[in-house]
Amino acid sequence: MAYVTRRPSGKYQVRWSAPDGRERGKSFPTRKHANAFAVEVEACVASGKRWIPEEARDMPDIEEVIAKYLEHRSHRLRATTVRRYTENMALFRRFLRSKRPSGGLPANLLTRPILEDFYVWLMRPETSHIGKPRSKDTARKVVEVIQLMWRWADESDRWPGRVPRPRRIEMTREAPRPATAPTWAEMDACIEAVTTPWIACLLTFLRFTGLRVGETMMLRWNDLDMEGGLLTIEPGITKNKRGRIIPVSPHLIEAVTAWPRDTAYVIPSPAGSRDRARQPRPREVAGAWREAGVPERVWFGSPHHAFRKGFKSGLLRAGAAPDAVDHLQGHVISGSRGRYIDVGVAYDLVEVVGRVPHPSDIGLAGPTARP
Repeated sequence: MAYVTRRPSGKYQVRWSAPDGRERGKSFPTRKHANAFAVEVEACVASGKRWIPEEARDMPDIEEVIAKYLEHRSHRLRATTVRRYTENMALFRRFLRSKRPSGGLPANLLTRPILEDFYVWLMRPETSHIGKPRSKDTARKVVEVIQLMWRWADESDRWPGRVPRPRRIEMTREAPRPATAPTWAEMDACIEAVTTPWIACLLTFLRFTGLRVGETMMLRWNDLDMEGGLLTIEPGITKNKRGRIIPVSPHLIEAVTAWPRDTAYVIPSPAGSRDRARQPRPREVAGAWREAGVPERVWFGSPHHAFRKGFKSGLLRAGAAPDAVDHLQGHVISGSRGRYIDVGVAYDLVEVVGRVPHPSDIGLAGPTARP
């Protein structure tokens, strides 16, 4: 039922209860307009629908926009990136539902205040599945994905004039911490502390190659030439979409010969749901670092990436050429060096990976003994 009342200002206000139980109101200059509106609202409420302003009735639902955006990006981004975007969108929908428990989510909800509220909401501990507040950097990265979706929706011409103009908000970008890399001994201690076999395989591969964890999880046995000691990294699994063929340490070849080959992937498939089957387990790796007694400043926040730092720092300390190590790890050699240097000609890459020590060659000073 809608009620019309006269306000002290002289205007007429229509009050009604929406299907979600919330009280709504709208003011009009004359009783005639208020009565006509009350009839319209009562018809909506009687049919179980929420009254929506006329200008918003043809507006797309945010759910529709998100689905189209993810479909579009799935053809251009790596599967792991699409998965992260999907998870970020799910967080945004969850936030919007906390604001609007029922009914549609029209695109006109996309406003600067909503993004600001979402940014703050993300840093509340109760919104995290582990019960701890997200860092400002993590919250920023999630909001940036929503901003990318909003900008795409505006520029896609799918909903001309019906998506609000994209807005951006100010967010804190934490200053990068100085790089602190683990030693070979610390990496070996972490691997020894792992109790899950497939994670030990993963960390061993990271220790001997310095590759990104996402790339490593997607490597297949036919990418690894055991006899030639060569690894083919396809463009589709790399961050910069550039494939390459690199030599690997003979110590790694020796290690992988004992690994199970029950799947097409070099790293055995972890147990879990199908959509998470090729995902690493950073919390378990963090626990291994902690169990090994390695200082948190070495691995905290990036337990897999720490191996990448250790590989590069360890090889540079052993006298390897920086450009050669960059090439092995998939970093782009910038400037004139990248345009003129043929890494395969300039450096003996087999000799470089031969500098990666076997765990048995590491001194017995202990995992926390740092140079």
